Amino acid sequence: MEQLISLQFNATLGSTQAAYLTTGTWTGTKVVAAGNGGLIMTSEDCRNWTIQNSGTKANIQSVVSANNLVLAFADSAILVSPDGITWSTSYVDSATFYGGGSIVWAGSYFLVLGGADSNKLAALTSTNGTSWKSRTTSYLLPSFPTPSFTSIIWNGTQFLAATCEGGVISSTDGFVWDNVLDHISSGPLGCIRRMAWNGTNFIAISSNDIATSSDGITWTIRISNLEANLSSVFWLGNRYIAVGFPYTLSSTDGINWSMIVNHLSAQYDVVWTGNQFVAFTYAGIFTSPLDNSSVLPRNPAKHNTWGSPEILISRKASLLIADFEGFCNDRDIDASLFSVNGKRVLLSTTRNAFSKFTWDASSLSAGTYLLRAHQGSTTAERLFAIVSNK
Repeated sequence: MEQLISLQFNATLGSTQAAYLTTGTWTGTKVVAAGNGGLIMTSEDCRNWTIQNSGTKANIQSVVSANNLVLAFADSAILVSPDGITWSTSYVDSATFYGGGSIVWAGSYFLVLGGADSNKLAALTSTNGTSWKSRTTSYLLPSFPTPSFTSIIWNGTQFLAATCEGGVISSTDGFVWDNVLDHISSGPLGCIRRMAWNGTNFIAISSNDIATSSDGITWTIRISNLEANLSSVFWLGNRYIAVGFPYTLSSTDGINWSMIVNHLSAQYDVVWTGNQFVAFTYAGIFTSPLDNSSVLPRNPAKHNTWGSPEILISRKASLLIADFEGFCNDRDIDASLFSVNGKRVLLSTTRNAFSKFTWDASSLSAGTYLLRAHQGSTTAERLFAIVSNK
C-alpha cells in the first residue's frame, strides 16, 4: 500500500492581487508567479511577496525558468527576464498565436506552442529567449474548439503537448507532430491539466482522472471520476505527487495511489521548490512542506481554508448533525460528504446557515470522511471518523 503523506497548506498571502495569480515557476532562488492582467509577483521565502512590473496588462498563461532566464507567455506576447524582476517583451504576434500558448525548455532551446489563426499549430524557438524563429508546422488543429495548450514536457528525446480539450500530440523535434489523443472535451481524460515524466513513464492528469504511458502514445487510465479537482502533478525523484482540492495523491509507480485531505481551496497552479509546495488559489497563496512523519495533517479537524468558518459535527443514533459557525446567516450553504477516497457518499444539501444539517449515516461503513461546505467564495471542511454503525 502507498504510504500516506501529510500536506497541510497554510495561507501566506490572501491579498486581492494574489487571487489573480494563475501560474508560477521556481528559479532555484525564488518563486516567480504570474497571472491575469499581467500580474507578476516574486518571493524568495514563499511568504513575503513583491509585485514586479511586467510591462503588460495581458493575461499571462504560462511561465518557465531555464537557462538562467525566466520566460512568460502573455496572450500573443513572450516576456523575458534575467531574474524574474526586470521584464521586457521579446516577441509579439497576435496572428501567430491565437488562443494562448505554452513554453518548455528543450535542453538547448525554448519551444513555444500555440494555435495559429489558420488552425495550424504554431511554434517558435529561441536559444536566448530574445531572438525567435517561427516554426509554423503543417499540423492542423481542430477548427472548433481551438485547442488551448495546458502542458508541454520534454523528456530528452520526445515532446508531449496536452490541451484543455483532451488532446495529446507528440514530436521528436518540436516541428513535426503526430496526434496521440483526439482533441475533444469528452476524450478519455477530458481537460488535461498537467503532465510529468519520471525517467521511464509519462503521467497526465485531468481534474478527476490520472493516466500513464511508457511511450507517450498508448495511455492507460489509472484513476477516473475521482472528484479531487487535480491541478498539478510532480515527480519528486521517488514518487509522484498530484495536488488537487481537497486531496493530495501520492504514488511511487503511477498505478497505486494513496490520498490525503490537504485542506486546500481550489487552485490554479502549484509550484514545487524542492522542499515545499506553493499553491496559487482564488483565495491567495498557500504553502506546505512535504512531511513524511505522519499519516494525517496536524489538527485536521481544526484547520479550515479560510481560518474563521468552522464545522461542528455531532451524532445522534444514525444521524450526523452539522453546525456551521462563522458563515453568513442570511445566505445558503452547500454541503457534501465524501469518503477518504474522494467519492461523494451523500448528495449535497443547500440550506440556510441558521439550520442544522442532518444526514442518515446508517448506510455508511466505518472509516474517515470529509464534510465540505461552500458559501459563495467561502469554504470550510471537517475531517472526522465513523468508528462503528452498530
